[in-house]
Amino acid sequence: MFKFLVYVAIGAGLIGAYSQLNPQAFVVVPSTRDSRLEGDWYGQRHGYYNHYRLDDDGKGKLWTTGRDPRDLRWGTDSGTLRMRYEHSNGWRAPEFQFSLSNDGQTLYLKTEFDANPIEMKRTPPQRAWLE
Repeated sequence: MFKFLVYVAIGAGLIGAYSQLNPQAFVVVPSTRDSRLEGDWYGQRHGYYNHYRLDDDGKGKLWTTGRDPRDLRWGTDSGTLRMRYEHSNGWRAPEFQFSLSNDGQTLYLKTEFDANPIEMKRTPPQRAWLE
């Protein structure tokens, strides 16, 4: 019994240390999804072209120029889009306020830190070399 408690304490310590170093790995993604966001979205941010594929089951893919594709999870709640994906420095879990254009072809994503919203389109830009 004592040996079991030691293992539990060590495991809890490791999980606690990991969560302190990378708290976004444990962010909960909403289980609800706005079906208008499903499909492929293309945009440019910080000089890189991104391609997001948001599937109806809350999973998806993220392609960035010069990087391997990454799996992601996504969900929406009251006009907020939350994604979680693995990044080179650990996990990322960005949260955006989103709005769609009237024709549904442009998605505007705004964080609390960015003054200008990110503009995502249904069609890829001419200069993007993404899958």
